[in-house]
Amino acid sequence: MQSVCLDCKAIFDYLFPTTCSPYHSQHCCRVKILFTSTQLATFINEDLSLLRKHFVVDHLIARGFLAPLAVIKHLRGAAVTYTWFATVYAFFVVVLAGLFGKRSIVVIGGADASREPTINYGIWLSPWKSGLVGWTMRHAHKLLVVDPFFKDDIVRLAKYDGKNIEYVPTGYDASRWHPVGAKEPFVLTVAGCHDRDRMKKKGLDILFSAARELPETRFVVVGVMNHFQKEARKEAPPNVEIVPFMEQSGLLKYYQKAKVYCQPSFTEG
Repeated sequence: MQSVCLDCKAIFDYLFPTTCSPYHSQHCCRVKILFTSTQLATFINEDLSLLRKHFVVDHLIARGFLAPLAVIKHLRGAAVTYTWFATVYAFFVVVLAGLFGKRSIVVIGGADASREPTINYGIWLSPWKSGLVGWTMRHAHKLLVVDPFFKDDIVRLAKYDGKNIEYVPTGYDASRWHPVGAKEPFVLTVAGCHDRDRMKKKGLDILFSAARELPETRFVVVGVMNHFQKEARKEAPPNVEIVPFMEQSGLLKYYQKAKVYCQPSFTEG
């Protein structure tokens, strides 16, 4: 496993010439990043923790009409902004970063690079939001995509050459996420679902169809929210076990035991 995360490397390589890379300099720990998001999630917290190992990081969670004012306040002393998801909020971050002479990085995660009307998914379904998101993508100094799949979609939706897009996969801790013991004969799917559209987005309708064709095989779906459990169970055949949403610490044992992992998502993200 690499000692420095790929997100850190992308920022290092972007901010500094190769000849004075912070990998070989003592001053990298003094570089300040304004890390912005509208929510807390495990993958966001992991980026935050990794970046704090190498930089001074100011984390701002803000939304609503006062969010731009909060961004202005926190921009002081920052060399770069790092924003999870290209949202309307990210638009204000990129605009203000440009006005204050800061560089901006936006991480693309899924809904911000999608327009899927059949499953009511993607910020690009909104005409006014898509205009702001498109501007954000074209004017951010760097767009980090978690999967190469997104690049073509971004170029098509935002209508530009995509030269600022860089593929940086989300990482994992190989010292923790590794096989242990004998595998058990079941198929695992992890999919956070809270309604029918989300269920289709995660491909659970396809998974349930496959399970019906394999009645002797056990399937386990982890991540269905409590309020949607009853409806999900109505759709699932008897050989599918529906498990509520849980934190990563609880998921580890399922990954370690499952003989097969299946993720039949409608789209990435």
